[in-house]
Amino acid sequence: MTIQADDSNCLLSTGRIRLSLSTGCLYIYPLRSIFAIAKSTGFDGLELVISPELTLRGSAYVKSLIRRYDLPVFSMHPPLFPYPGWDDLPSLIPKATKLALEVGCPVLVVHPPKTESLDSVYGQRYVRAVLESRETLRGTSTRISIENPGIFHQRNLSFALHTPAALRVFVDRYDLPVTLDTAHAGSADFPLLDLLSLMEDRLINVHFSDIGYPPKLLDRPFLDTYVKHHQLPGDGWLPLEPFLRQLVSLGYAGPLTLELSPVALRIWWPPAVRRRLGRCVGWVREKNSPRITRINTNQEIISENS
Repeated sequence: MTIQADDSNCLLSTGRIRLSLSTGCLYIYPLRSIFAIAKSTGFDGLELVISPELTLRGSAYVKSLIRRYDLPVFSMHPPLFPYPGWDDLPSLIPKATKLALEVGCPVLVVHPPKTESLDSVYGQRYVRAVLESRETLRGTSTRISIENPGIFHQRNLSFALHTPAALRVFVDRYDLPVTLDTAHAGSADFPLLDLLSLMEDRLINVHFSDIGYPPKLLDRPFLDTYVKHHQLPGDGWLPLEPFLRQLVSLGYAGPLTLELSPVALRIWWPPAVRRRLGRCVGWVREKNSPRITRINTNQEIISENS
């Protein structure tokens, strides 16, 4: 049985998959523009990636955008790039927890630590921060979840939580939900459907994207995030259609979060961004149209079946 939050405001108990857009896809765009694009291209909500604009404007500004565009924030994610005050994973977790509560989103996503042992000083700081966040969130509609990590070098597999088996043991030990990233699963060379089966009863959020075939000249680990991982659904080799079918058959009711490369979206040309996001929404609905609905912030179900 998939993990679900316990408050009606969190939009996780409708029995429907909701389409969510990660603001990280358009990280250099103003938040207001991202909300507008998400609304115009048919998304049901967003995953809010912490950014300098968010820390400057605060949660009240985000809540004004939620009201203006009638788009909820389903989840929150740490910054994509470190900046002052947000450059250390264990110390940012409590601040992200506070922001998630202020915004009122159901899911806080955090990455595993890049350490070979959770008994190291850094590993212990990470575990302590995660457990303190879990306790802070107890009794609220927000939960902290751990995301399966991307693998860029073989040495990454030596990190304590960078294999699916180790991650599963960790979330079981501390009773934590999971955010499953499809591109990260592919980068780890772990069969996607097997990972879904492994994590299905812990699943609370899905990062949805493909893995493509970059030109040989660009097939470099430091470019993977932009030209190889996080490609548009259907543009790569991951079995995303069977994954969607299995996800629905499990009764998954959380967000399906499109976390896409800014290069794949052609972020430098806004009309192309809108076209490509619209194409992604259409792709998901075509593959699973009977189950996709839109839900506004007043909890009204709006049929989108074609």
